[in-house]
Amino acid sequence: FAIEGAIQEIRWHDLEEYRKNELRAFYSDLENNM
Repeated sequence: FAIEGAIQEIRWHDLEEYRKNELRAFYSDLENNM
């Protein structure tokens, strides 16, 4: 989340919940495909 927050120039705590869920799903897909 920290990288996404840096990209958007906001603290990762302030990321929208839907964006956190998208990032969780993306990371999960990466883990499952390795």
